[in-house]
Amino acid sequence: MKAHAKLRGTGRGKRPRFHSELLRAALVTTVSAMDAYFHDKIARNISRTIKRTAPEFPGELVSLLAEGKKSKEEVVKVFLKISIKDRPLAHVSTQVNRILSERTYQDPGKIETGLRIMGVNDFWQQVSSSLGVSADNQKRQVLQYVKRRHGIVHSGDLGTAKKNRHRVRKITPEFAGECIDSIEQFIHAADNIVNQQI
Repeated sequence: MKAHAKLRGTGRGKRPRFHSELLRAALVTTVSAMDAYFHDKIARNISRTIKRTAPEFPGELVSLLAEGKKSKEEVVKVFLKISIKDRPLAHVSTQVNRILSERTYQDPGKIETGLRIMGVNDFWQQVSSSLGVSADNQKRQVLQYVKRRHGIVHSGDLGTAKKNRHRVRKITPEFAGECIDSIEQFIHAADNIVNQQI
């Protein structure tokens, strides 16, 4: 954002197209940082979650470890194998991290499901209450930035409507700045909520 502001200057005239790419990069990096935050938070707290919730482990955690198993016998075998390891909690953490490495935490539903692995409940209700907005509005806000990130990353931020098809969509410093500020506030609120529950 600072680089964009410096390059943009205050004079009149058309800006080189690459200036707006700095804004797109800021938005993409911000959404990626949000994703990384949730991955890291879940990964670092699996052992703690198991100790804290035993023997009533979160259903999402059990389902995750039993993922791809077709019968109860296979599920029991998975848990028996884990139980005889030298450090079973470290083994569970490794397994969970391996499975979660293929997932993203950008979509509101996936964020909520991911946090339930740690036993965090009513996440959107609590975080939106902390930020003074409705849960639906908070989800919509996060989703608008995630969708724009997908448009940038997957299709070069090209328009899809008839009038702007195959033209790069406009992005303003205000929009990129709002994205950064909104996601930063969201993550601070989320961290407080998660820390209270774990």
